Amino acid sequence: MIPCCQPYLSKLGSRLHRFAVIAHWKHPQGNAHCLVRVYTDYTAQTTVVLLSEIPTNNRITGLMSDLEGLADALWNCIGDEICVSTHEVHWIAHHSEFSGYYEAEAQSFVEIEFHKGYRLTLIRAHQKLSADEVTQMIGIDTLQPVYEVLSELGWTERKV
Repeated sequence: MIPCCQPYLSKLGSRLHRFAVIAHWKHPQGNAHCLVRVYTDYTAQTTVVLLSEIPTNNRITGLMSDLEGLADALWNCIGDEICVSTHEVHWIAHHSEFSGYYEAEAQSFVEIEFHKGYRLTLIRAHQKLSADEVTQMIGIDTLQPVYEVLSELGWTERKV
């Protein structure tokens, strides 16, 4: 199991729950961490795992360079929140100016596809999505800003 901050669970209506946590894992280049938001829609039977790069994580240990390691660590730490047996699971990497070293003006979302088995094995990570596509997939109007979620979790650090 990997160490995690105190998780924060919120109900976003009668059918949608959001679980948020700062996940830590052992990246091949050193210790790494990111914001993880798991949105579960019990009516539509879908789960969206949104992985947001945050500025306190070092660039060389960025989440896109170790997706399998991060997914395995998450599965061990919060697998019960991700794996609802009948649910379709969507994994999405999220970057923007809050990521610290990412200089894009707009948010970037990349859908990640894993082969399910004993381990999650990366198949591809290049399906770009718009913010509207992501919020529609989750079933919400807008994404809560990263710094607001970090604040809810008690995360106060801003830079590496």
